[in-house]
Amino acid sequence: ADALLLPYLSGSHSGQLELAFDLGLLPVCSSVGYLKDQWRAHDGLVTEPVWFDWSDGHPGLFGEKFVAALETAHARLRSAARHGPRAEFLEYRRHEHTRFLEAHRAVYAAP
Repeated sequence: ADALLLPYLSGSHSGQLELAFDLGLLPVCSSVGYLKDQWRAHDGLVTEPVWFDWSDGHPGLFGEKFVAALETAHARLRSAARHGPRAEFLEYRRHEHTRFLEAHRAVYAAP
């Protein structure tokens, strides 16, 4: 796979978006909830998703907007070599996971 399609109608945080980052895939994602903030937390380390917005409440346009995002993603994927996740991102993830595990240990080790 080269892309992960995330046509959410609503949401706040996406584990699937994190999965796309971990695998070095291009996310094609609706701009709902805090998903852009979630991407910004990793800005510079992962590829910016192809965003599409269907928050205007016109469900008849959802398909048109989604297809336009797919066409943008297709063009980006054709013009860029696929290399998987960047080494800097993987190192960032290792440190992030270490901090999570340390926080869990601190909670569960407390009397």
